[in-house]
Amino acid sequence: MNDFKDKEPLIRINNLYKNFGDLQVLNDITENIYEGEKVVIIGPSGGGKSTFLRCLNVLEDPTSGQIIFEGKDLTDFKIDINYCRRNIGMVFQQFNLFENLTVLGNIMLAPTIVGNSVDKETRKNNKEASKYNKEAYINYNIGIIKDNLESKIIIEDDKINNYNTLLLELEKKYKNTSDSKKQANLEKRINNLKEKIETSKILIKEYTTNMDNSSCYDKIIEYANSEEFKIKANANLEKFKAKVEAIKAKNEEIKAKNLLIIKEIEPELKIVEEQWAKTRKEIERRGKIFIAYDKKLSSKKTKLQTKLENAERTIDRLSVPELEKYIDYKYYNKKVRIINIKKQAFELLNRIGLADKANKYPSTLSGGQKQRIAIVRALAMNPKVMLFDEPTSALDPEMVGEVLQLIKDIADTGMTMVIVTHEMGFAKEVGTRVLFMDRGVIAEQGTPSEVFNNPQSPRLQEFLSKVLI
Repeated sequence: MNDFKDKEPLIRINNLYKNFGDLQVLNDITENIYEGEKVVIIGPSGGGKSTFLRCLNVLEDPTSGQIIFEGKDLTDFKIDINYCRRNIGMVFQQFNLFENLTVLGNIMLAPTIVGNSVDKETRKNNKEASKYNKEAYINYNIGIIKDNLESKIIIEDDKINNYNTLLLELEKKYKNTSDSKKQANLEKRINNLKEKIETSKILIKEYTTNMDNSSCYDKIIEYANSEEFKIKANANLEKFKAKVEAIKAKNEEIKAKNLLIIKEIEPELKIVEEQWAKTRKEIERRGKIFIAYDKKLSSKKTKLQTKLENAERTIDRLSVPELEKYIDYKYYNKKVRIINIKKQAFELLNRIGLADKANKYPSTLSGGQKQRIAIVRALAMNPKVMLFDEPTSALDPEMVGEVLQLIKDIADTGMTMVIVTHEMGFAKEVGTRVLFMDRGVIAEQGTPSEVFNNPQSPRLQEFLSKVLI
C-alpha cells in the first residue's frame, strides 16, 4: 500500500457528504485512490458503499464535498462531466445492457458516439481553417483524399480477412466430403472467393498507388498558391475578425449581467448558510444516528447556490474563437475509426471467449455472460479506472466464478479498480486495500491481511464474524 502512496492520487475525495432528504448516507468522507490500486469496499447493506461508488463519477450528485479526478473537480458544474467520465468505466449490479442492440452494438456504442462528437468538431474546425490559411487549405483537402483512399484500403483488407476465414472453412468441408456434387459446389465457391480476394488485392494496390501519387494533389496546391485564394482568404479573415469583435462585445454584456447576480446573491447566501448550520440536529432511527437540517432553509440554500453556480458557470464558459485553434486541428477519418472500434470489440469478445455471441441479443444470454459483456463494454473506452458496483449480486452462484475470474484478469493488467462486493474471498485475493464502510463513514481500512486477520474496531469484528465462515 505504501508503494501506491508515493504517487499522486488518481482520485481525491475531500469532505464528501450525501443526503437523501433528511437521511444522511455519506458523512464527511476524505480518501485518496492511487493509480494501480485495487480498492475493495465491504460493509453491511445500507452502509453507503454503492452511494459512495456512484458519487465517484457523479452518477449521484454529492450534497457537498469534492471528487477530484486527474486534477478536475467532478462536482464543479463548470466542468464537462461527460468528457471526464470517458476515462471512468462503470459496471452495474443489473448489467444495464441495451436490449435493442446486439452484443457487438453494445460494446461499440460508447466509443462510436464519443468519436462522432470528436469527428464533428474536428471536421468543422478543419473546414473553418481552410478558409483563411493556405497550409490549412492544402492539408485539409489533401487529407480528405488520402483518408478516403485509406478507408477504402482498410475496407478491402477487412474483406480479404473475411474471405480467408470463409475459405478455410470451405476447404475443410471439401476435404471432409466424398460426395462429388458437394465437392463440385464447394470448389465453385472456393474459386469464387479466391477471385474476390485477388480483386481486393488489385484495388488495394491501386488505392495505395494513388495515395503516393503527388500529381493527384497538384490542383489543390496550385489553387492554394493562386491570387484568387489569397484574395478570398483575406476577405474571410476580415469577416472572422469582425465576428470576434461582435462576440467580445456580447460577452461583456453577459459577464456584467451575471456579475451583478453574483454580487446580489453572495451576501444573502452567506446569511442563509449561517442560519442553516445552526439548525443541525441528530436523529436516531432504528438504532442509527442521522444528521438533519431545517427543510425550508435547506431548500432556500440550494436554490441560491444553484443561481450562484449558474452565473459563475455562464461567465466561465464565455469564449472567443481563436484562429490558431482551427489551424492546429488534425483531420480524422470516421470510416477508419469505426472499423478500428469494431476490431477492438472483437478482440475484447475473444478475450472472454464470447466472440460467437457478437450478433446475439442480450435476452439470449445467461446472467454471467451479460455481466462479462457489461465489463468489456466498459473496457472498450480504455478507461483509467474501473468502478464495480457489486458485479456478482444479481448472478446465480454457479455463474459468480466466471465474472470474478474476468475481474481478476483485468486486475492483473494493472488497471486501477474500486470494487463494492460481498465476496470476502475475492476481496482478500484481489484487493491491495480494503475499506470497511458503516453508517456512511469509512470505519476502518488496511491491507486485506490487516482487515481480515486483525480487525481493530468492534463493529468490523462483528461484521466479519457474520460473513466469514
